[in-house]
Amino acid sequence: MILKPCLRSLSALKTSISWTQHRAINIGQNDKRIVQQLIKDEDEDNSLIKVTKLFNRVNDVIIDEKCGQNFAVVHVFGRQHVVHMNDIISYRNSFEAKVGEIIKLEKCLLVGNNTFTLIGRPLLSRDLVQIEATVLEKTMTHTYYNVKSIPRNHGYRRWRFQRYPLTMLRINRIDICHQLNQTQQIVN
Repeated sequence: MILKPCLRSLSALKTSISWTQHRAINIGQNDKRIVQQLIKDEDEDNSLIKVTKLFNRVNDVIIDEKCGQNFAVVHVFGRQHVVHMNDIISYRNSFEAKVGEIIKLEKCLLVGNNTFTLIGRPLLSRDLVQIEATVLEKTMTHTYYNVKSIPRNHGYRRWRFQRYPLTMLRINRIDICHQLNQTQQIVN
């Protein structure tokens, strides 16, 4: 059975369900006073049970590591990229890291595989997802040119040439480090 749940911040859903489990109803008036009684909302209890079952199924998949190849959406230099393991990505900016160094991409918006997807609001926790990349090459882009001419001044033409730094990265690994609703300190 393939699970395809969308885990859009289920912890927020779980906490919102737990604090609204009881609601007050008016059962009558005595001496111009309203008497209230707390009753249990069964629909919210059922949804809380469904959420905990979903968390348990996803945690089982994370523990077994039989979920296939992970993918992630990372945010680097104002751009978002969908990355898989061994992908090569080029950025038209310069990293401070030298060629051959391993860097960690911390702004992860989404991570998933063929059984589930974890969506951040807006980012996933740094200790939940770990994405490592190696700097392969640091060069310059090909030459861009721009021609500026003024029509009234005959023969006035200026050429402007530009090159930008280019960095190539290879994605080494995309890991989900621990189970949902746990912190890294508990796991270590």
